[in-house]
Amino acid sequence: MRSLFAFWGVAGVLFLLSFLGRSATLGSEAIHATLDALVVTMTWRASRLLERRDNNYTYGMHRLEVMYSLLNVMTVILGVVVGVVVSLFFLAFRIVDDPVILIIASGVALVLSLISSTDKGDELHRGISLHAILDSVSYAIG
Repeated sequence: MRSLFAFWGVAGVLFLLSFLGRSATLGSEAIHATLDALVVTMTWRASRLLERRDNNYTYGMHRLEVMYSLLNVMTVILGVVVGVVVSLFFLAFRIVDDPVILIIASGVALVLSLISSTDKGDELHRGISLHAILDSVSYAIG
């Protein structure tokens, strides 16, 4: 659960700072962070649902795995389209980034992402942790 809160925290901080700083870079990164949070949330929820076994579902509900995979792909495609539209809007109106706000946002996102990467456990948690580590590297570079 700590990972879910950290992913949503990164998205919230980036959205807030993108509006305060009128930053196209932070805006597109906020969209990316929100998509990450949505995908992690859907995957976490799906893993809980797919492991359900009872008298009606003696083998679980693994056929729903395909539906959740499609939802993840559609979420990413939608995010790419929205990110391109937002970036073009900022470029068209010549809105410039404030480097101080970019540095603050990268630092806060890095800390939250590192918190998310410490969540250990089963295969799902290891995957989320690896995703958070990769995001941490990109925030550190940013």
